[in-house]
Amino acid sequence: MKSIVPFISSLPKADIDQWLKVLKKKLPKEKIVKFSNLKKTDYHKVDVAIVANPNPTEVKKLENLKWIQSVW
Repeated sequence: MKSIVPFISSLPKADIDQWLKVLKKKLPKEKIVKFSNLKKTDYHKVDVAIVANPNPTEVKKLENLKWIQSVW
């Protein structure tokens, strides 16, 4: 089963979509999803997140987060 890795960003939608396209191509063994598409029931499963100007409130919801990787 693929690990769920949310992409957390406050960038414009077009930029987020472009990043998701690149990340999914480069990390095919991971399930890369927009934070807004992440199910609340999956929050506890997330231990890695990829960010670009993230909303701190969204990051805080991921209580088991061990690693935050910025795309910058």
